Amino acid sequence: MVSLTDSTYKISRRNLDYASDMRSSNKQSKESRRQDKNELPDLSSRRAIGYRLWAVCILLPPLAIWVAIVLAYSNALVGPFCFDDSFTILDNKSIRSLWPLWQSFWAPQDAPTAGRPVVNFSFALNYVAGQQNVFGYHLVNVVLHCLNTALLYALVYRTLAMSNWGQAQPIFAWGVSIAVAALWALHPIQTETVSYVTQRTELMMALFFLGTMYAARRAWDAHSRVSRIAWQLSAVVSCGLGMASKEVMVVAPIMVLLYDRMVMKASFASLIKSRIPLYVGLATTWAILAALMATNPRGKSVGFGLNMEPFDYLTTQFWAITHYLWLAIWPIGLCADYGIFVVTEPRIWLPRLLVLLVLVGLILWAWLRNNAFAFLGAWFFLILAPTSSIVPIVTEPVAERRMYLPLAAVVVFVVLGGMISLDRLTIGNPARNKSWSKTGAWLFMFLTVILFGLYAWATYARNEVYRSEVAFWQDVIEKRPDNSRGFSNLGVIYHKNKQLESAVMSYRQAIELAPTNAYALCDLGKVYFDQGNQDEALAYYNRALTVNPSMPKALYRRGLLLSNQMRWAEAIEDFHLALDLDPNSAETRFQLGNIYLAQKQYSPAIDEYRAAIALDPSFCGAYHNLGAALARTGGFREAIDLFEKAEKLEPMNVDAYHNLGHCYAALGEFTKATEAYQRCVSIKPEDAHAWYRLGKAFVSSGKASEGRRCFLRVLELDPNADEARQQLKQLGEQ
Repeated sequence: MVSLTDSTYKISRRNLDYASDMRSSNKQSKESRRQDKNELPDLSSRRAIGYRLWAVCILLPPLAIWVAIVLAYSNALVGPFCFDDSFTILDNKSIRSLWPLWQSFWAPQDAPTAGRPVVNFSFALNYVAGQQNVFGYHLVNVVLHCLNTALLYALVYRTLAMSNWGQAQPIFAWGVSIAVAALWALHPIQTETVSYVTQRTELMMALFFLGTMYAARRAWDAHSRVSRIAWQLSAVVSCGLGMASKEVMVVAPIMVLLYDRMVMKASFASLIKSRIPLYVGLATTWAILAALMATNPRGKSVGFGLNMEPFDYLTTQFWAITHYLWLAIWPIGLCADYGIFVVTEPRIWLPRLLVLLVLVGLILWAWLRNNAFAFLGAWFFLILAPTSSIVPIVTEPVAERRMYLPLAAVVVFVVLGGMISLDRLTIGNPARNKSWSKTGAWLFMFLTVILFGLYAWATYARNEVYRSEVAFWQDVIEKRPDNSRGFSNLGVIYHKNKQLESAVMSYRQAIELAPTNAYALCDLGKVYFDQGNQDEALAYYNRALTVNPSMPKALYRRGLLLSNQMRWAEAIEDFHLALDLDPNSAETRFQLGNIYLAQKQYSPAIDEYRAAIALDPSFCGAYHNLGAALARTGGFREAIDLFEKAEKLEPMNVDAYHNLGHCYAALGEFTKATEAYQRCVSIKPEDAHAWYRLGKAFVSSGKASEGRRCFLRVLELDPNADEARQQLKQLGEQ
């Protein structure tokens, strides 16, 4: 019997002998390698070079696609703000400062960014960086689109690389990922989302949606507990930010679960065991969305009881979804605004419903067969569901930008199906042989490059309509000649460009298509007001208010017209009604103050001007008129402070310097008064009144010769200025 000690000794001895043999062998191997180093290749170096080349192949395509995106969208980078951009940026006071911080997150009620604080804050950053320079806003949108493309590429590649096909031949996953990312990024239907600045809501939601999916996918491959927790936490944070960007994000937690079940082929039992912390974390982000929705951010445009029946909206979506699918395949006739309409005739929506039911049936069949293609169908329909179901979005029943993320499912299906079909038509069969024929691969690459080029050209061409507001709306009415809103908005652009006759024609066409278009009625009234035809203007304001009695803009404009006619009581009533509907209108407060000031009711005028400044601290006219009201009550010191603020806001404001000079003169500070009047005449040398005031200030400060020169200048500008002639006579007598 062998003792434990003896056995250990023998084993150890045998190991030592083996080690000795290995050392001898290693010496011989090293010597042999030294002798044959010029004959044998360095396999480790070749392997390292191969890894580097593969890394370049993985990273280079997104960079190339980014360059293509920038080129395709280059002509839209300088396009003007259009459509809802006025509400989102130009008239959105919440983005004009980063402080107080909560204000920069919270957009006005019913604005496109209301209830979407992350997006509103991004616009605030844009505003701080470049005010209303449109290039910066477009550039951020293009950058976001590039990031979304990279995330989609990474998600598709990581999904396919770990599949049976990808493990057998990585070139398959690489090729499909490139094709998907490139075609999705440059598909012309994406132009509305990228080139229309306000649709950053869609871009940022997609960024966080794809980020959530990618982080959740990476958690599967984590090699350590810390890494897995980090990726899951990233998914939850990204999901939370998405919930604060756009409501469609509500389906993201569901999509993560479906991905795990349909693509990763995990059972529900195993998912609950291994991924429950992730699912709980994602589900908690719904609380963010619920809190934001509780504020009813867009109660005038989304929800029930808004002059659109849920069933009518649903039947319209049958038409819309099939229309989106057709545009995904054949992107001809793209339109940025379809207007307000519903599809109620069964002969139109019923065949489309049957098409959708067939598609849903195929998805269920794929689900029952445990086929990963079912996930693509779920991706398409679930992401569209929040905007394309029974909850009416009355201002926009159809919008192509809703296809931004769903398009990815269509592209993946077409590319993957096309690659498999091409290969089967040639030699290989990837599903069985796990290999790809060279003929199929080259043919696939050729077709992809051709389609990529066509999409890039079509996207560039489509972006031409975003280069001007007139081109934008002319394209809309060309595609949708029954779109009353299109004609109405074209009229707004003509009006802004002082093309009043064209504006009248556009507004009349809008009213003919939709007699209840209150905005067109009100805006047509404004054209007549600007032309001096107040009776016609008042008639259209009244018609607008008959259609929509709760229209603040129409009440404000009618009040302004009535105040011009000095019908003070009626004007005040309209302004108060407008404030009841829109209490945050600084302009309405300002005009109400002007009425009180004209009636010499200084106390209520001062209150209204202060309220206007509280609502808009950059309102120069309110500072100026508040100063004037205070000066008339003897508050010269406070008035001077206000005029100086107005001067800082508008350095070329002649009235501010006039009033500063008046206040200083009233206080006996004639040196400062002369400085203010000198600034006034330097800006406006032909201002005879300023020269007269400057002359009086010089005389009061003992500088008679300078005063005489000013009065002579007044007579040069206005030979009938008797006051200046009288001042010269007095100086001569003295």
